[in-house]
Amino acid sequence: MKLIDLLEAIGEGYCSFDTAEIIQICEPNMDWDNFSEFHVGSQLLKPFVDFEVDCIGAIAENVIRVALYNEDFCGVKGYFPMPCKVGDTVYEILEETVPERYFYISEYEVQDVSTRGIKYADDWNLCDNGNLLFTKREAEAELERRKERQKNE
Repeated sequence: MKLIDLLEAIGEGYCSFDTAEIIQICEPNMDWDNFSEFHVGSQLLKPFVDFEVDCIGAIAENVIRVALYNEDFCGVKGYFPMPCKVGDTVYEILEETVPERYFYISEYEVQDVSTRGIKYADDWNLCDNGNLLFTKREAEAELERRKERQKNE
């Protein structure tokens, strides 16, 4: 089913702006709780109407949440997938050199997100910062790699 089919089925005419029905579109490669919310008649949905629905769920009486196929999102001009959202925890690998050299993981709450960076600990950092990781598992694995490299030096 395409998103347009769903929009027409739940709204009284897709182009109606005064509907009470809400659709939540999940971010690709994120969990079910990362979504953007729209009124069914919103023109902001136009870039997505031909996308295939991957998963659908009823959240409330007038709220439906959908996940669209990820490959469809890649073609939307201006869409920048975010690796995290405000309130998420990010993990940074830090290095200390005094009294001896060692690495450790520090956890931070995300304060703000843009297409170029993430703000945490009251400072903006680039998304592709090699020390910044988005899951605890990734951070722990990277910490182990760095400890191994340090042993082999």
